[in-house]
Amino acid sequence: IVGLVLGENPVRSHWRTESFQGLIGWALGSGFCFFLLRKFFPYKSPLLALAAVAIFLLIGSGPKQAIVCAIFLGSNYILGNLIYTRLLDTGTTPNNLLMSLLLGFSCYLLTLMLMIQWPINYVATYWALLLAPIVALVFLKKDQKRLGNYVCQITAEVNQKLSSVPYHLWAMTLMLIGYVGSFAFIPTIMPDDIGYHLAMWTQLDYHHKFLFDVKTQVWSTAPFASDVIHGFLSLCAGDDARGARNIIFYGFLLLALANISTQLFTKPAHTLLVVALFSSTPMTANLLIGLQVELILATLTTAGIYCLCVPG
Repeated sequence: IVGLVLGENPVRSHWRTESFQGLIGWALGSGFCFFLLRKFFPYKSPLLALAAVAIFLLIGSGPKQAIVCAIFLGSNYILGNLIYTRLLDTGTTPNNLLMSLLLGFSCYLLTLMLMIQWPINYVATYWALLLAPIVALVFLKKDQKRLGNYVCQITAEVNQKLSSVPYHLWAMTLMLIGYVGSFAFIPTIMPDDIGYHLAMWTQLDYHHKFLFDVKTQVWSTAPFASDVIHGFLSLCAGDDARGARNIIFYGFLLLALANISTQLFTKPAHTLLVVALFSSTPMTANLLIGLQVELILATLTTAGIYCLCVPG
């Protein structure tokens, strides 16, 4: 604000009038929404406010893409939880949301990394892969009941934890998270994306495999886990799913960061401060507008650190 008033060039180059108006509009609109939720649903307002921001971000990045990414998130959890329960058999309760998501995501990533080497990458194949854990759960009645009970349990626990935080602090944190997340709505126009990252999706769509053509593109064998997931989700959605995919990684990263912070700090307000400070880092918004590998790298690294911190 001071920079806009005084006309400082370094600040004005980033905070143009349109950007500032968008920030004020979002703050007023989301603040009014949070007020209404608090007034009409006082006990569930923290959880409903979180759900409202998540829905806004996913729908804003594209309805089709949002549906595909929501299914992908659910399939990740189901797959990770089933593997944890039936194969690892560690003797601990496999109800940790973050660990199940990480395990399921790792399995999907490994499968896709193998598939891109052969011409088997079709939309129908990808949809079958996307829905496989959900279909498997239909036939696993005991796991259905267990996972259903856990969803109810974690929902109640999250609402209880959020209710212990002053609502105005939670609302301001969500305002910041939602505003930064809206940068994912920007179309894919980064030079690196156009010159390299979008090639994965294009080749999977046209050739049904990745060409690994190092003669015409020297970066063809660079680490491309981020591009594989983007190609998978985009083919399923029939459109560029970069925005919705980045929202999923953004939420995944904040969840991991919050879980680590709760083990370091006793007060929930301190955890909110850590999440807010990270979200307000300029690099965070910058990573949401492109297909750079740093976003998925930060997400998996932070989630991995949390898993190492969990006893057992």
